[in-house]
Amino acid sequence: MSRLLIRADAGPAIGAGHVMRCLALAEAWQRAQAGPVTLAAVDLPPALGQRLREAGVELASVPGPAGGAADLRATSELARSSADACVIDGYVFDRGFQHALRQLATTLVVDDGHRVDGFDCDLLLDQNLGASEAWYAPLAPDAERLLGTRYALLRHEFLDAAPPAARTGRRVLVTLGGSDPAGLSEATARALAEHAADEPPVDVTLVLGGSNPRADAVASALADLPVTIHRDARNMPELMAHADIAVAAAGSTCWELCHSGLPAVLVVVADNQRDIAANLDAAGAAISLGWHADLDAAALAAAARRLLAAPADRAAMAKTARALVDGQGADRVARRLLARAAPSSR
Repeated sequence: MSRLLIRADAGPAIGAGHVMRCLALAEAWQRAQAGPVTLAAVDLPPALGQRLREAGVELASVPGPAGGAADLRATSELARSSADACVIDGYVFDRGFQHALRQLATTLVVDDGHRVDGFDCDLLLDQNLGASEAWYAPLAPDAERLLGTRYALLRHEFLDAAPPAARTGRRVLVTLGGSDPAGLSEATARALAEHAADEPPVDVTLVLGGSNPRADAVASALADLPVTIHRDARNMPELMAHADIAVAAAGSTCWELCHSGLPAVLVVVADNQRDIAANLDAAGAAISLGWHADLDAAALAAAARRLLAAPADRAAMAKTARALVDGQGADRVARRLLARAAPSSR
């Protein structure tokens, strides 16, 4: 039996993406009957903690600041006492942090192509389209590199998702991140729901993540509009199957959208999302509108309406997107990590 320790955080400032993709990996580890999983965090919203516990993941609290000396001491003690493998997912964990944990357990680092100071790990994962050996080989020369959408981490509910509903050309799913750091949800949903007399009405579904600090205020502000709101949604595959397009932040949700074959209008709300959005746009799998501060809700709504009115474009985009992500990435990563963590290989 091999035990897995995950070190990741979630919250209003950094969103939920790091923890949610680690949840997908934890589920794959459990499917492989490898052993127990513990997630250690400085910050973790209660709703997300509950979701992890329901998935059979044990939780441990470590002292902040994230990536600091106290964090490293506490995480190292957890690794020393209860881990054969360790996953590190976050931007604050430098080479020193990675090196210390690597002395205690087989270590996998999750990256998004933003880091330039190098890596000290056994395995390196970048699940994004365009992740390249040319970038990572000099930065992680002795790591096994798992690069590209073949390794996209999808949670179990996407693996058995129902096929898409019949297309109507009217249904938009708005999902702008676990915490919506750019604060776009309310204005975007409002711009889509309110329409001119010569425009057809749009069926708007808005997802507010469990880390969104303004969820109550947004729901209240939209109460007078025909917007269906889901908070901390547990049925994202169903919501994606029911939609015709999505307006989404260009984070890890992109790989869920691709697997679901849902055409998307993407907004960049964090620096590490720039390449994701640009590469998906170039591949014909989504439309990128670029950096959020350069946009307004009216522009987002207009782009969504144009895509709704173009069924042939939507069909081509869905086919391209679906071919990028087969849904087996988490199992591939778990198998490689488990193989490296086996006592005979250490």
